[in-house]
Amino acid sequence: MKEKIAIFPYDQDVSYILESLNTSLYDIRHVINLENDISKLENSDLLCSENEFMDNNFINNIDSIILNNSKKFSDKQIFIDIINVAISKGKSIRLLEDLSKEYNNLSYDLLEEQQAVIRESYEIGIPVIMVSGLGENCEKMNIQVDLQKFFNNKGYKTSWIASNNAGSIIGANVIPGFIYDDEFDFNEKVYKFQQYAKEVVKKGEADVLIIGIPGAPMIFNKFIHNNYGYLHYLLTSAVTPDICILSLYAGKYSNEYLQELKKTYYYKFGMRVNYFNICKKVCQYSPESKGLEFYNVDREFLLNNCVDYSENEEDSFVFSMEDARGKDQVLHSILNELQNNIALV
Repeated sequence: MKEKIAIFPYDQDVSYILESLNTSLYDIRHVINLENDISKLENSDLLCSENEFMDNNFINNIDSIILNNSKKFSDKQIFIDIINVAISKGKSIRLLEDLSKEYNNLSYDLLEEQQAVIRESYEIGIPVIMVSGLGENCEKMNIQVDLQKFFNNKGYKTSWIASNNAGSIIGANVIPGFIYDDEFDFNEKVYKFQQYAKEVVKKGEADVLIIGIPGAPMIFNKFIHNNYGYLHYLLTSAVTPDICILSLYAGKYSNEYLQELKKTYYYKFGMRVNYFNICKKVCQYSPESKGLEFYNVDREFLLNNCVDYSENEEDSFVFSMEDARGKDQVLHSILNELQNNIALV
Protein backbone atom coordinates (compact mmCIF):
# COMPACT_ATOMS: atom_id res chain seq x y z
CA MET A 1 0.00 0.00 0.00
CA LYS A 2 1.29 3.45 -0.87
CA GLU A 3 2.22 5.79 1.93
CA LYS A 4 0.03 8.89 1.92
CA ILE A 5 2.22 11.90 2.66
CA ALA A 6 2.29 15.65 3.01
CA ILE A 7 5.47 17.64 2.42
CA PHE A 8 6.30 20.80 4.36
CA PRO A 9 7.52 23.34 3.52
CA TYR A 10 7.47 23.63 -0.25
CA ASP A 11 10.36 25.18 -2.16
CA GLN A 12 11.74 25.07 -5.70
CA ASP A 13 13.81 21.93 -5.23
CA VAL A 14 10.76 20.09 -3.87
CA SER A 15 8.80 21.30 -6.90
CA TYR A 16 11.29 19.84 -9.32
CA ILE A 17 11.70 16.44 -7.66
CA LEU A 18 7.92 15.94 -7.44
CA GLU A 19 8.02 15.34 -11.19
CA SER A 20 10.29 12.34 -10.61
CA LEU A 21 8.74 10.96 -7.43
CA ASN A 22 8.43 7.18 -7.21
CA THR A 23 4.65 6.92 -7.27
CA SER A 24 4.80 3.22 -6.38
CA LEU A 25 5.97 4.21 -2.88
CA TYR A 26 4.23 7.50 -2.21
CA ASP A 27 0.84 9.07 -2.66
CA ILE A 28 1.32 12.81 -2.17
CA ARG A 29 -1.86 14.33 -0.79
CA HIS A 30 -0.67 17.82 0.17
CA VAL A 31 2.31 20.10 -0.39
CA ILE A 32 2.26 22.86 2.21
CA ASN A 33 3.41 26.33 1.25
CA LEU A 34 4.15 29.23 3.58
CA GLU A 35 1.80 32.20 3.45
CA ASN A 36 4.62 34.63 2.65
CA ASP A 37 6.24 32.46 -0.01
CA ILE A 38 5.49 33.13 -3.67
CA SER A 39 6.57 29.71 -4.94
CA LYS A 40 4.16 28.04 -7.32
CA LEU A 41 3.48 24.37 -7.88
CA GLU A 42 2.70 23.93 -11.55
CA ASN A 43 0.04 21.53 -12.85
CA SER A 44 -1.10 20.44 -9.42
CA ASP A 45 -3.93 20.91 -6.96
CA LEU A 46 -1.78 19.63 -4.13
CA LEU A 47 -0.51 23.00 -2.93
CA CYS A 48 -2.07 24.51 0.17
CA SER A 49 -1.05 27.06 2.76
CA GLU A 50 -0.21 26.19 6.35
CA ASN A 51 -3.51 27.74 7.48
CA GLU A 52 -5.52 25.77 4.92
CA PHE A 53 -3.83 22.57 6.01
CA MET A 54 -4.69 23.25 9.65
CA ASP A 55 -8.18 24.71 9.23
CA ASN A 56 -9.43 21.96 6.91
CA ASN A 57 -7.99 19.07 8.94
CA PHE A 58 -6.00 17.86 5.94
CA ILE A 59 -3.84 16.02 8.49
CA ASN A 60 -6.54 13.32 8.47
CA ASN A 61 -5.79 12.58 4.80
CA ILE A 62 -2.22 11.40 5.34
CA ASP A 63 -0.12 8.73 7.04
CA SER A 64 3.06 10.76 7.37
CA ILE A 65 4.37 14.28 7.13
CA ILE A 66 7.81 14.82 5.65
CA LEU A 67 9.68 17.91 6.80
CA ASN A 68 11.97 19.64 4.35
CA ASN A 69 14.48 21.29 6.66
CA SER A 70 15.23 24.06 4.17
CA LYS A 71 17.56 26.88 5.20
CA LYS A 72 15.13 29.18 3.43
CA PHE A 73 12.65 28.95 6.29
CA SER A 74 13.79 30.36 9.61
CA ASP A 75 10.51 30.39 11.58
CA LYS A 76 10.91 27.25 13.70
CA GLN A 77 7.57 27.82 15.44
CA ILE A 78 5.77 26.86 12.24
CA PHE A 79 7.62 23.55 12.23
CA ILE A 80 6.72 23.02 15.90
CA ASP A 81 3.03 23.69 15.22
CA ILE A 82 2.94 21.22 12.33
CA ILE A 83 4.79 18.59 14.38
CA ASN A 84 2.44 18.98 17.36
CA VAL A 85 -0.63 18.53 15.17
CA ALA A 86 0.88 15.45 13.52
CA ILE A 87 1.74 13.90 16.90
CA SER A 88 -1.73 14.58 18.29
CA LYS A 89 -3.24 12.77 15.29
CA GLY A 90 -0.86 9.82 15.53
CA LYS A 91 0.92 10.59 12.26
CA SER A 92 4.55 9.68 11.66
CA ILE A 93 7.06 12.47 11.16
CA ARG A 94 10.26 12.21 9.18
CA LEU A 95 12.93 14.46 7.78
CA LEU A 96 13.93 14.28 4.14
CA GLU A 97 17.49 13.36 5.08
CA ASP A 98 16.20 10.40 7.11
CA LEU A 99 14.48 8.92 4.07
CA SER A 100 17.80 8.27 2.39
CA LYS A 101 18.91 6.22 5.39
CA GLU A 102 15.70 4.22 5.41
CA TYR A 103 15.43 3.46 1.72
CA ASN A 104 19.09 3.19 0.76
CA ASN A 105 20.07 1.18 3.85
CA LEU A 106 23.68 2.32 3.75
CA SER A 107 26.13 1.50 6.52
CA TYR A 108 25.79 4.80 8.36
CA ASP A 109 26.59 3.19 11.71
CA LEU A 110 29.84 1.88 10.33
CA LEU A 111 30.73 5.28 8.91
CA GLU A 112 29.87 7.18 12.09
CA GLU A 113 31.10 4.75 14.75
CA GLN A 114 34.36 3.49 13.38
CA GLN A 115 37.27 4.58 15.54
CA ALA A 116 39.94 4.98 12.89
CA VAL A 117 39.78 6.24 9.35
CA ILE A 118 41.56 4.01 6.86
CA ARG A 119 44.42 6.12 5.51
CA GLU A 120 44.19 5.25 1.88
CA SER A 121 42.60 6.72 -1.21
CA TYR A 122 39.46 5.08 -2.55
CA GLU A 123 39.11 5.13 -6.31
CA ILE A 124 35.47 5.28 -7.34
CA GLY A 125 36.13 3.18 -10.44
CA ILE A 126 33.31 4.64 -12.56
CA PRO A 127 32.71 8.01 -14.26
CA VAL A 128 31.82 10.82 -11.87
CA ILE A 129 29.77 13.86 -12.86
CA MET A 130 29.76 16.77 -10.42
CA VAL A 131 27.23 19.59 -10.45
CA SER A 132 28.32 22.89 -8.96
CA GLY A 133 26.71 26.32 -8.76
CA LEU A 134 27.89 29.85 -8.09
CA GLY A 135 25.67 29.89 -5.01
CA GLU A 136 22.40 28.87 -3.41
CA ASN A 137 19.20 28.72 -5.48
CA CYS A 138 21.21 28.13 -8.64
CA GLU A 139 18.99 25.25 -9.82
CA LYS A 140 21.63 22.59 -9.28
CA MET A 141 18.96 20.06 -8.33
CA ASN A 142 17.26 20.45 -11.71
CA ILE A 143 20.48 19.45 -13.44
CA GLN A 144 21.06 16.47 -11.16
CA VAL A 145 17.54 15.13 -11.70
CA ASP A 146 17.81 15.46 -15.48
CA LEU A 147 21.23 13.80 -15.52
CA GLN A 148 19.90 10.82 -13.62
CA LYS A 149 16.85 10.53 -15.89
CA PHE A 150 18.97 10.75 -19.02
CA PHE A 151 21.49 8.07 -18.05
CA ASN A 152 18.78 5.77 -16.71
CA ASN A 153 16.85 6.12 -19.96
CA LYS A 154 20.03 5.21 -21.85
CA GLY A 155 20.26 1.97 -19.89
CA TYR A 156 22.97 2.95 -17.40
CA LYS A 157 22.64 2.50 -13.66
CA THR A 158 23.24 5.71 -11.75
CA SER A 159 24.04 6.46 -8.14
CA TRP A 160 23.37 9.97 -6.98
CA ILE A 161 24.54 11.99 -3.97
CA ALA A 162 22.30 15.05 -4.02
CA SER A 163 23.29 18.58 -3.07
CA ASN A 164 19.93 19.05 -1.33
CA ASN A 165 18.26 16.73 1.18
CA ALA A 166 15.09 17.00 -0.89
CA GLY A 167 16.68 14.53 -3.30
CA SER A 168 16.16 11.70 -0.83
CA ILE A 169 12.44 11.61 -1.56
CA ILE A 170 13.17 10.32 -5.07
CA GLY A 171 15.81 7.84 -3.99
CA ALA A 172 18.96 9.96 -4.01
CA ASN A 173 21.58 9.71 -1.30
CA VAL A 174 22.44 12.91 0.55
CA ILE A 175 25.59 14.57 1.80
CA PRO A 176 26.31 12.65 5.04
CA GLY A 177 26.16 14.38 8.39
CA PHE A 178 29.81 13.83 9.28
CA ILE A 179 30.74 16.42 6.64
CA TYR A 180 29.36 19.09 8.99
CA ASP A 181 30.61 17.47 12.22
CA ASP A 182 33.39 19.29 14.08
CA GLU A 183 34.46 15.96 15.58
CA PHE A 184 36.42 15.13 12.43
CA ASP A 185 39.22 17.12 10.86
CA PHE A 186 39.46 17.86 7.15
CA ASN A 187 41.53 14.79 6.27
CA GLU A 188 39.20 12.46 8.13
CA LYS A 189 36.18 13.91 6.35
CA VAL A 190 37.88 13.43 2.99
CA TYR A 191 38.62 9.77 3.68
CA LYS A 192 35.17 9.14 5.13
CA PHE A 193 33.46 10.71 2.13
CA GLN A 194 35.56 8.54 -0.16
CA GLN A 195 34.32 5.50 1.74
CA TYR A 196 30.76 6.79 1.63
CA ALA A 197 30.85 7.41 -2.13
CA LYS A 198 32.41 4.00 -2.70
CA GLU A 199 29.66 2.31 -0.70
CA VAL A 200 26.93 4.26 -2.53
CA VAL A 201 28.33 3.08 -5.86
CA LYS A 202 28.71 -0.51 -4.66
CA LYS A 203 25.18 -0.72 -3.33
CA GLY A 204 23.69 0.78 -6.48
CA GLU A 205 25.89 -1.32 -8.78
CA ALA A 206 26.23 1.96 -10.63
CA ASP A 207 27.77 2.77 -13.99
CA VAL A 208 27.80 6.51 -13.31
CA LEU A 209 27.99 8.54 -10.09
CA ILE A 210 26.37 11.99 -9.91
CA ILE A 211 27.40 14.29 -7.06
CA GLY A 212 25.80 17.66 -6.34
CA ILE A 213 27.98 20.04 -4.34
CA PRO A 214 26.11 22.15 -1.77
CA GLY A 215 26.83 25.82 -1.34
CA ALA A 216 29.10 28.08 -3.34
CA PRO A 217 32.74 27.79 -4.47
CA MET A 218 33.88 31.23 -3.29
CA ILE A 219 32.92 34.28 -1.26
CA PHE A 220 30.23 36.61 -2.61
CA ASN A 221 31.39 39.69 -0.72
CA LYS A 222 32.67 40.62 2.75
CA PHE A 223 29.23 39.92 4.25
CA ILE A 224 28.43 36.70 2.36
CA HIS A 225 31.46 34.43 2.68
CA ASN A 226 29.78 31.16 1.58
CA ASN A 227 31.98 29.26 4.02
CA TYR A 228 34.87 30.18 1.71
CA GLY A 229 34.07 27.34 -0.67
CA TYR A 230 34.87 24.77 2.02
CA LEU A 231 32.44 22.08 0.83
CA HIS A 232 33.64 22.38 -2.75
CA TYR A 233 37.23 21.95 -1.63
CA LEU A 234 36.39 19.03 0.65
CA LEU A 235 34.29 17.02 -1.81
CA THR A 236 36.65 17.56 -4.74
CA SER A 237 39.55 16.52 -2.52
CA ALA A 238 37.71 13.26 -1.88
CA VAL A 239 36.45 12.55 -5.40
CA THR A 240 37.87 13.83 -8.67
CA PRO A 241 35.11 14.29 -11.26
CA ASP A 242 35.39 13.38 -14.91
CA ILE A 243 32.75 15.94 -15.89
CA CYS A 244 31.71 19.14 -14.13
CA ILE A 245 28.64 21.26 -14.90
CA LEU A 246 28.66 24.74 -13.40
CA SER A 247 25.31 26.51 -12.99
CA LEU A 248 25.38 30.31 -13.19
CA TYR A 249 22.79 32.92 -12.29
CA ALA A 250 20.87 34.54 -15.14
CA GLY A 251 23.03 36.95 -17.11
CA LYS A 252 25.17 37.41 -20.18
CA TYR A 253 28.70 36.14 -19.58
CA SER A 254 31.72 36.93 -21.72
CA ASN A 255 34.05 34.17 -22.81
CA GLU A 256 36.82 35.90 -20.85
CA TYR A 257 34.80 35.60 -17.65
CA LEU A 258 34.05 31.93 -18.30
CA GLN A 259 37.73 31.26 -18.90
CA GLU A 260 38.54 32.86 -15.55
CA LEU A 261 35.96 30.63 -13.87
CA LYS A 262 37.50 27.60 -15.55
CA LYS A 263 40.93 28.58 -14.24
CA THR A 264 39.56 29.12 -10.72
CA TYR A 265 37.92 25.70 -10.66
CA TYR A 266 40.97 23.98 -12.10
CA TYR A 267 43.60 25.52 -9.83
CA LYS A 268 41.45 25.66 -6.69
CA PHE A 269 39.54 22.37 -6.95
CA GLY A 270 41.29 20.38 -9.67
CA MET A 271 38.10 20.30 -11.76
CA ARG A 272 37.77 20.96 -15.46
CA VAL A 273 34.52 22.80 -16.22
CA ASN A 274 33.28 22.56 -19.80
CA TYR A 275 29.54 23.03 -19.38
CA PHE A 276 27.89 26.20 -18.07
CA ASN A 277 24.17 26.24 -17.35
CA ILE A 278 22.43 29.63 -17.18
CA CYS A 279 19.54 29.34 -14.72
CA LYS A 280 16.44 31.52 -14.34
CA LYS A 281 17.54 32.99 -11.03
CA VAL A 282 19.00 36.45 -10.54
CA CYS A 283 20.98 36.94 -7.34
CA GLN A 284 21.39 40.39 -5.77
CA TYR A 285 22.92 41.57 -2.53
CA SER A 286 20.68 43.63 -0.23
CA PRO A 287 22.63 46.25 1.79
CA GLU A 288 19.66 46.62 4.14
CA SER A 289 19.49 42.98 5.21
CA LYS A 290 23.12 42.17 4.35
CA GLY A 291 21.73 39.09 2.66
CA LEU A 292 21.01 37.78 -0.82
CA GLU A 293 17.74 38.21 -2.67
CA PHE A 294 16.65 36.01 -5.58
CA TYR A 295 14.37 36.74 -8.52
CA ASN A 296 13.23 34.74 -11.53
CA VAL A 297 13.62 36.04 -15.07
CA ASP A 298 11.19 35.20 -17.84
CA ARG A 299 12.10 32.07 -19.79
CA GLU A 300 11.87 33.88 -23.14
CA PHE A 301 14.12 36.66 -21.86
CA LEU A 302 16.59 34.09 -20.56
CA LEU A 303 16.88 32.23 -23.85
CA ASN A 304 16.93 35.35 -26.03
CA ASN A 305 19.36 37.42 -23.99
CA CYS A 306 21.52 35.13 -21.87
CA VAL A 307 22.21 32.07 -24.02
CA ASP A 308 23.86 32.32 -27.43
CA TYR A 309 24.87 28.95 -28.86
CA SER A 310 26.74 30.61 -31.72
CA GLU A 311 29.32 31.92 -29.25
CA ASN A 312 30.11 28.51 -27.77
CA GLU A 313 33.67 27.30 -28.06
CA GLU A 314 34.99 23.77 -28.07
CA ASP A 315 35.96 23.85 -24.39
CA SER A 316 33.16 26.08 -23.06
CA PHE A 317 29.56 25.13 -23.81
CA VAL A 318 26.95 27.59 -22.49
CA PHE A 319 23.37 26.35 -22.39
CA SER A 320 20.19 26.49 -20.34
CA MET A 321 18.22 23.59 -18.89
CA GLU A 322 15.16 25.67 -19.84
CA ASP A 323 15.92 25.01 -23.51
CA ALA A 324 15.09 21.41 -24.41
CA ARG A 325 17.28 21.41 -27.51
CA GLY A 326 20.33 22.79 -25.74
CA LYS A 327 19.83 20.50 -22.76
CA ASP A 328 19.57 17.43 -24.98
CA GLN A 329 22.71 18.47 -26.86
CA VAL A 330 24.69 18.82 -23.63
CA LEU A 331 23.49 15.53 -22.16
CA HIS A 332 24.44 13.65 -25.32
CA SER A 333 27.77 15.48 -25.43
CA ILE A 334 28.52 14.33 -21.88
CA LEU A 335 27.57 10.76 -22.76
CA ASN A 336 29.79 10.81 -25.84
CA GLU A 337 32.67 12.28 -23.85
CA LEU A 338 32.44 9.53 -21.26
CA GLN A 339 32.06 6.78 -23.86
CA ASN A 340 35.08 8.00 -25.80
CA ASN A 341 37.36 8.41 -22.79
CA ILE A 342 36.11 6.13 -20.03
CA ALA A 343 34.76 2.60 -20.20
CA LEU A 344 31.27 2.64 -18.75
CA VAL A 345 31.04 -0.58 -16.80
